Amino acid sequence: MLIDAGARPGALGDAALPQLGLLSEHPPTAMILTHAHLDHVGDLPVVIRRHPRLHIYCTEATARIATLVLADTLKVSAEQGFPMFSPGEMKRALERLRPIPYFREITDHGFAFTLFPSGHLLGAASVLIESGGRTVFHTGDVSNTDTPVVSAAWLPAQVMAVDAVVSESTYGDTLLPASKEQVRTFVQAIGETLCTGGRVLIPSFALGRAQERSPRSFRPAWPVACCPMSPSTLTA
Repeated sequence: MLIDAGARPGALGDAALPQLGLLSEHPPTAMILTHAHLDHVGDLPVVIRRHPRLHIYCTEATARIATLVLADTLKVSAEQGFPMFSPGEMKRALERLRPIPYFREITDHGFAFTLFPSGHLLGAASVLIESGGRTVFHTGDVSNTDTPVVSAAWLPAQVMAVDAVVSESTYGDTLLPASKEQVRTFVQAIGETLCTGGRVLIPSFALGRAQERSPRSFRPAWPVACCPMSPSTLTA
């Protein structure tokens, strides 16, 4: 099994790709996408170029958002002069997606796996894998706090008895303020700026953060314009 195949943000050409040659001795028969951020799906068409019959499992939301992310990746990499894949390869990769719901056990490839909500992003999932009497829990990117867009991670009771956990560690060594406190400070700063005649520019990741800070989430009294990709992901 292969879990995710992302592109390295900011890198060009082969430098953006993971070490797919490591799969040559043990080709995967199935793949899971934990969520649709670029660093988890950006290399998907290249994987399918090498393993064209691979079955790719993900949630419905991840499948729909991945379509937008890959199209944007193709456009940007071509503009930079280092196209990572062709439109045809992107199409073939998307055709291999097999959306499945959370909590449904899949047993089609000689092992069993189940997706659970991991917070972080709409459609994001953790994976519980069972084979040969052993279990592994892969967290994916995980968040334990609710946002206006997605609820916090849901950890299954089975995790308490797994043989191994593969965990992300972003911000693992950082003590962050409570989410409600961050939102309060954010809204207060915007209000103070607008009330004194200023304008507010909010640089934000187009997928995830932009939706959390979108007009639909906060219903501001002032007009808000979004970058081109953000409105698409609001309705994906």
